[in-house]
Order: sequence, then structure tokens, then C-alpha cells
Amino acid sequence: MGKWYQPLFSHDQEIQQPSNPVTPSSLPCVAIPLSWHHFVVPSLATPPPQSPVSPENVKDSHGYSPKYLTWAISGMPLRLYEAAGELEHVKGIIKWGTDYLLKTFNSSADTIDSIVAQVGEGDTSKGPDANDHYCWMRPEDIDYTRPVYECHSCSDLASKMAASLAAASIVFKDSKTYSDKLVHGAKTLFQYGRLQRGRYSPGGTDPAIFYNSTGYWDEFLWGGSWLYFATGNSSYLQLATAPALAKHAGAFWGGPDYGVFSWDNKLTGSQVLLSRLRLFLSPGYPYEEILSTFHNQTGNIMCSYLPFFKSFNRTKGGLIQLNHGHVLREEKMASSANSLCRAELESRGLKWRSMRTFVDDMF
Repeated sequence: MGKWYQPLFSHDQEIQQPSNPVTPSSLPCVAIPLSWHHFVVPSLATPPPQSPVSPENVKDSHGYSPKYLTWAISGMPLRLYEAAGELEHVKGIIKWGTDYLLKTFNSSADTIDSIVAQVGEGDTSKGPDANDHYCWMRPEDIDYTRPVYECHSCSDLASKMAASLAAASIVFKDSKTYSDKLVHGAKTLFQYGRLQRGRYSPGGTDPAIFYNSTGYWDEFLWGGSWLYFATGNSSYLQLATAPALAKHAGAFWGGPDYGVFSWDNKLTGSQVLLSRLRLFLSPGYPYEEILSTFHNQTGNIMCSYLPFFKSFNRTKGGLIQLNHGHVLREEKMASSANSLCRAELESRGLKWRSMRTFVDDMF
């Protein structure tokens, strides 16, 4: 138990100091129903988009933002970011996130036995005692104890972190020392996740309340895919294209969350990523069969988002409801998968443009 403080902003971010800054005495703890914790409340302190934390002050190690920013960069020519004067900025944002992830385990070791999965506590059922969900405030004003939660068998979390570091190593390939450090950390995490099987949020733990994980097979697919892109080591591609792994990850049985890309479901992202591999690298035998399957599934998933197919309910205004009544976490993730797939095709001049009018008219 103890405090773990880290500023939420990267060192080169411009921060406008308010003329009348909020202090602990002027902003009391505000009770927020736990089921609302994904909503952004403008009047309360909210981390910037690149933060590896939830919309309050609980710090988790999922590493979403560095991973998706990395994918966006790797899917488009870097000269476009350079022309906009944003390449170094976005790389700095990614590095801020990966630096944090590297601190959550012994990244210099070849083997590990634990990961810091979460800093802070979110369980509000114990009463009004201040914690990171019950009390939203600026990190510099926090004066309550923030426990550190370690996991010793967390295949899902380790594989997601490995994917983030592996993806970022591609962005930093011109900085060999740092890129190698990211690759080494990714390998260590992925090996740990494969050897010490288990979910990072077993029953009774704080993460199980609000970031519960349902399994780790899709994360094996996700982590193995990114490690292949980062290293070129065919053993990772063999794993990612193993039919048994695809089956365990739910690639063949559908379900209400099929095609819904979220923090708990990396299958759709893996299908898009491996479709990219087939389109642009075409590794052929013995990978073609499963890659072709993923490619077809990706096409079906993209179509399922269109109103014509009625795979999901919609609001009266036409917004897709991917969450099936659950906490609103999936919409932005599936939108990211759709946008990334479209960007991948357009960046290579493939035949998505002929469908653009159709898609725009549908929405």
C-alpha cells in the first residue's frame, strides 16, 4: 500500500493554467455511480486522450492509446505526419505511454513473474471513503492512499501490453536502442503470458468490478500478430494463424459481441491486422488458409456496421448501438477498427474509394 504519483501530462504538452485553479477545499469528492465510470464529466479532472488510465484516476496497464496511435502511424506514410508538423508530437505521446508500461514490470529481464496491473482503487461499495472512482480530482491534489495491484498470472493483460510495445517498436525503428528495448519487453511479456495462464481480473479483485476480462485467447492472437510485425519471427505468425487459437478466440462461432472491437475483445482488431498482412505481404502457404478466412471475416464485419444489414440496433438518429445495452465502451473501439481498415486500403489506393459514396449515403 502506498502512494504512486505520476503526472498525467507529457513533459512537452502545453498546459493552460486556470486563473482560479480548483483546490481540494473548493472541489469536494463527488460520488459517481460505478456503472457511469466510462462517461466523461467535463467539470471534473479528466486525463488527456493519450493517458493509459480510465476517465478518472485509476491507472491501468492496458495500453490502449499508444497501441492505436501506433497503428494509425504505421498504416499511413510518415511524410503525412511530417508535413503536418505532428510526427514528433505524436511519437512523444506514444513514448509517454510506453515508458509507463515499461515501468510496470522488470523490462530488462528475460523472464518475469508479475506485472503491476493497476494503481488506485475503484470499489465504491465499501462506503464514501475517498478512492479513485469515488473522488475525481486533479492528480496533484490527491491525498489518499492508492494501492498497487499486481497480478501473477495475467495472460490477457500481458499480451495486450506486449502488443502495445511491439507496435511502438515499429514507430521508433530509427531509434534502435529504444526500439530494441520495446521489442525485448514485448517478448518478455508475451512469454510470461503464455507460460503463466490466467485472467488479470479473477473474482474478488478490484479490476473485476469495472474492467473484468472474459478471456485471453484473443489477446494471444493480438499479441502474436504484432510481435510478428515487429520482429519478423515466423514463430509468432505460426501462433497467430493457428486454427485452434482462432477457434478459442471465437473467430468461428459469432455471438452478440462478434465484430465489436473493445478492450476485452481483440479478435476484430486481429482480423483486420492479419488481413493487412495478407493484402500487402501475402506470405502464402502455410498461412494462407487462415489469413483468407480472417480477410473474409473482416469484410463481413465491416458490412455488419452498415444499417442495411441490421446486425445492430440503432438510435432514432441513426447511431449504431454496438454495446447491446452494456456500458458504452465499444462504440469508439469498433469505429476505430472501421477507420483503420479504411485507412489501410486507401493508403495503398485500393478499391475502397468506389464504395465511398455508398457508405457515406448509408450513414
